[in-house]
Amino acid sequence: MPTLPSGPNAPVNASADSLFWRLDGGGCSLVLVAQSGALPRLVYFGESLPKDVDAASLASAVSLPLAHASVDNPVPASVFPMLSTGHGGPPAMRGHRGGTSFGHRFDLDAVEQSAQSLALRLRDAVIGLRVVLNVSLDASTGVCAWHTTLHNHADTPLQIDWLASASIELPVPFCEAEHFGGRWGQELQCRRTSLDNSPLLLESWRGRTGHQSYPGLVVGEAGFDSHGGQTLIAHMAWSGNHRVHLQRDDNGVPVMQFGVGYHPGECELAASALLETPVVYLAVGTGRDQARQRLHRYARCELLPAWTREPRAVHCNSWEALYFNHDLGALKTLIDAAAEAGAERFVLDDGWFHGRRNDSAGLGDWGVDPTVYPDGLHPVVDYARQRGLQFGLWFEPEMVNPDSDVMRLHPEWCLRLDGVETPLARQQLALDVSRSDVQAYLIESIASLVETYQIDYIKWDMNRDLVLPGDGQFAVAAQQPDAVRLMMQQLLARFPTLEIESCASGGGRLDWGMLGECGRVWLSDNLDPIDRMRMQCAATTFLPSEVLGSHVGHARAHLTGRRTTLSTRAIVALGGQFGFETDLRGLAATELAELGHYTSLYKTHRQWLAEAVHWSVVGLPAGMLAEGRVAVDGSQALYSVLATSATADAPAGVMRLAGLANDARYTVEVINASLDELAPYNRALPRWCLDGVTLNGSVLAMRGVQLPIMPAHCALLLHCKRVS
Repeated sequence: MPTLPSGPNAPVNASADSLFWRLDGGGCSLVLVAQSGALPRLVYFGESLPKDVDAASLASAVSLPLAHASVDNPVPASVFPMLSTGHGGPPAMRGHRGGTSFGHRFDLDAVEQSAQSLALRLRDAVIGLRVVLNVSLDASTGVCAWHTTLHNHADTPLQIDWLASASIELPVPFCEAEHFGGRWGQELQCRRTSLDNSPLLLESWRGRTGHQSYPGLVVGEAGFDSHGGQTLIAHMAWSGNHRVHLQRDDNGVPVMQFGVGYHPGECELAASALLETPVVYLAVGTGRDQARQRLHRYARCELLPAWTREPRAVHCNSWEALYFNHDLGALKTLIDAAAEAGAERFVLDDGWFHGRRNDSAGLGDWGVDPTVYPDGLHPVVDYARQRGLQFGLWFEPEMVNPDSDVMRLHPEWCLRLDGVETPLARQQLALDVSRSDVQAYLIESIASLVETYQIDYIKWDMNRDLVLPGDGQFAVAAQQPDAVRLMMQQLLARFPTLEIESCASGGGRLDWGMLGECGRVWLSDNLDPIDRMRMQCAATTFLPSEVLGSHVGHARAHLTGRRTTLSTRAIVALGGQFGFETDLRGLAATELAELGHYTSLYKTHRQWLAEAVHWSVVGLPAGMLAEGRVAVDGSQALYSVLATSATADAPAGVMRLAGLANDARYTVEVINASLDELAPYNRALPRWCLDGVTLNGSVLAMRGVQLPIMPAHCALLLHCKRVS
């Protein structure tokens, strides 16, 4: 029998042959039941259960029937499913010792329970393995964190082909799932699918979170949406190769697994060694919004750096304005225009270092190019500070051009498989940052520049996938993400006020694994506001909006060629951490004033927005996207609505404002810089658009406000303020 703790949090002995554990917190309950000596099952994770739930009755209610054409005893998935028990679904672990010991049979050895956590200790005495399943439920938010530790107790190595961070049994009524993928410039496209006995398999073998397959899922009962239906959001905090599997097993139970994707031979666990998996985070709710609001609160309280709770600076990034043009005069005029528009930080992007006149050379040589900057970066840094701006600098530490001094000196530093040519991407290779000598070189190179120029901010980029990610013989892809975080941690220990942004060809590394060190992520290289609005709505499924870098781009988007108004671009950019990536030098005085209006709005509202509750706006016609953010105390809110295309009806529909306090009265106003662009399409605007309107929160949620006729690519920004 398992060794069980005593005290108020001990498991309830449900019956002679079953055991019962329960965690409560943040308005949620989590229940595990072990029956007839089998491993525990997750039988409930959802809204709080009554305190007097009878354990024996719950265990009986979830017991399985015995079907024909199966093993003689029904085998549920359990928290650690095994093929050796006759379970027909994917196992939680696949491993072997040189081809032997391929089957695993774990028993529950002990359970340690505290107020908010469980450690389920499993043991395979035959093969010499121990597993600890670590499960916690946050007392404040109700977010569940789940990960696995494997200990090799034998005196021979164990080859690991697969080890699930979490294997989650879902409620049988959960029959639909949303998953996210795409490509560069079109990140986080949401796809919805029905669950059946065919597996939904999401994989990335590109060495980073990736644009193509995101390690997160939204699952729920039929027809779940933003505000209705039981829903669960799951996300693995891991920035490398991954595998996500979702399928109904033979018993009709949906089972979801997350884990690291290992290349052949990559993960060998030495005798007496430990392997710890990344954490999977789970949040439940009635509708997608309630679940993601729990995730946002958890990330803000438990994961994000402290500086993300301070007012976030308005950025001006040099990339799309100047690309590789590092003429000092051009940079100074851009800084002047940025200061006039209200920027608070200037970020010098790619092209400042040795030999870097284009993207074919210099990457890896992290010294200032004296042919472009004979006095170092001091003239740019000093000028930015004279204009009242902080200074940030772009790096791509994990990458290297073959045409670089560091590669000529250390060809052994790049990831490779001896005898096979690695294809170039963006004319670059990847460094093996798991090597201590590579880490030392990069840390000292970056630290020297941070110290010399008192850099406030680093944009840490990663512009290619990892192909043949080995040390010459063995794959080392799984070591790269942890090595990146280790380097960041060492830099932050030396420079506690330094801020780091995670960028990977835009949105190639948006996972929670980066949030402890990076309080800002670059959502996409695509600044087209029509695409960007969709991506922001999808990204906030997992990430709080204040960590999303969101810039005003050019009138004609550089990635799509679409033309949009300055007002539309600015309103969409207000959905994240606001900034500019357009050539401000070419803006007319009227355009700078218009941009200044939105910059001022961001500065006015950014502090409460960093804690805001995110709400979807539903019920709009096709061609409309909208979202809202409501202050925690309900005192105010901002809602943005965008016409992605022309609507079928002339008016753009009724916009219902979710999330406001039902019994409070709010004044709703349109706060666009101007409504002039709507004039050609509306003989008369709805009166509230011109004068505002004051209504109860319940009325605004149920009836809403009538939108004007909105041409394609037009946006409105609404401010709600509670009145006494």
